[in-house]
Amino acid sequence: MERCRAWIGRATVKRIIDDLDGAWADLDYAAEASQGLLREEARIHYYLGPAYLGVLARTTDDPVVFAQALAEGEALLAAGAVSHNHFLFRRDAIDACIDRKRWDAAAHHAAALEDYARREPSPFSGFFVARARALVSHGTGNRDPASLKELQRLRQEGSGLGFLYALQAIEAALSGEADRGG
Repeated sequence: MERCRAWIGRATVKRIIDDLDGAWADLDYAAEASQGLLREEARIHYYLGPAYLGVLARTTDDPVVFAQALAEGEALLAAGAVSHNHFLFRRDAIDACIDRKRWDAAAHHAAALEDYARREPSPFSGFFVARARALVSHGTGNRDPASLKELQRLRQEGSGLGFLYALQAIEAALSGEADRGG
């Protein structure tokens, strides 16, 4: 199980640094490692499945794989997957949807993360929910000053929290505004 988690983590890092071939190789290794745990399939699936599926949805260019990964991840969360999956899957599902300009789906995953974390909110959940909402708002055309100020606030908050990889989409949105003189 530890090998699986390590490969998923490596795939995430490689996707962030835009090494998609490396990310795919690590996802393949994670799948192979999990095959060795088939006798414990339910345990491994509920322990790591949604996290794996979130990285898969974020990495793939195949719309069918994307949709299946999100649907299966949602089903595993609903069936009782371990808590960390709610955070990791939703973070990657939000970004996978934002990457594809699927604004309603990104908003859905943000709301689901917020609902899950409501009893014990954390800087992680608060940041990724607010970031998703700001990027969805921006992506659907909201360019009012308050919206841009929120993106700037989130850039500073994300930097302070060390979520540097999460700033790329914010930077892209803000640089698009700078290009238009906003």
